[in-house]
Amino acid sequence: MLLSGVNYTADGEGIELTGNEFGLELDGTTLSKSSIGLKVADAGITGTQLNASVAGDGLTGGAGSPLAVGAGAGITVGVDTVSVTGIVGSP
Repeated sequence: MLLSGVNYTADGEGIELTGNEFGLELDGTTLSKSSIGLKVADAGITGTQLNASVAGDGLTGGAGSPLAVGAGAGITVGVDTVSVTGIVGSP
């Protein structure tokens, strides 16, 4: 609800004011509109939007690079598999 006598403005960078209604300017690739409001677009989050901090222990990537499994000694990473070789848990 807009109050009478108050001057409202929009910055023009993602927010628009049409008459007495504010709206969001969405590019549709990262954020889009759904029937109930704002949502992340389908396939809208890519390596570019991920901060490197999302790659916890054992992962690499983020900050524009794809996430990947950081294989160490005895670990082999394939396209769709991760294998552990040797005896797990032995000193």
